[in-house]
Amino acid sequence: TPFAFLGLYPTCSLVLIEESVSSKIDLPEDDPYSIKLMIEFLYKGNYTPMKDQKVFESFDFCDPKNILKTHISLYALGDKYGIPTLSHRAAWRLFADLDRDFNGANPEIVLYCVPRIYSSTPENDRTLRDCVVERVMNHSHIIDLHENSKRQLMEHINNVKDFREDLFGAFLKAKRIVNEI
Repeated sequence: TPFAFLGLYPTCSLVLIEESVSSKIDLPEDDPYSIKLMIEFLYKGNYTPMKDQKVFESFDFCDPKNILKTHISLYALGDKYGIPTLSHRAAWRLFADLDRDFNGANPEIVLYCVPRIYSSTPENDRTLRDCVVERVMNHSHIIDLHENSKRQLMEHINNVKDFREDLFGAFLKAKRIVNEI
């Protein structure tokens, strides 16, 4: 029932009340495809970006950047609408995909996520931020092998202040641990 739903997700209550009056939900600042996947998650407990679904002309399912962007977007929607299980699922899937891409020695895909993660998560939400910093720190040797990746990393260090601070903090922590050994 809608009332049970209101109790579980109180931040959605205004949307549901408006929907019950107009029979229309209007979420203009949110990506329609991500909203579709969020609703799928509410019904099924998971979401599945499907290659055979008509989404948008510009959405290429073969491009891993689109899939990573979808996970980041769903993580942010889970936070925005008070659906922590959606955020947890999106984070888990993002971590798995990031690890797969780094193990495939494709650091540009991982670095692509930096500005998207930092612009879509609040400063005190460390889950995705720590994930991407950890992967950059642990795979710096791979980044060092690719000129484009080095350039991209420097661009993020210069333009994404919180990432720069987090990366520097992680570097100091790692250096401190090594000095203690």
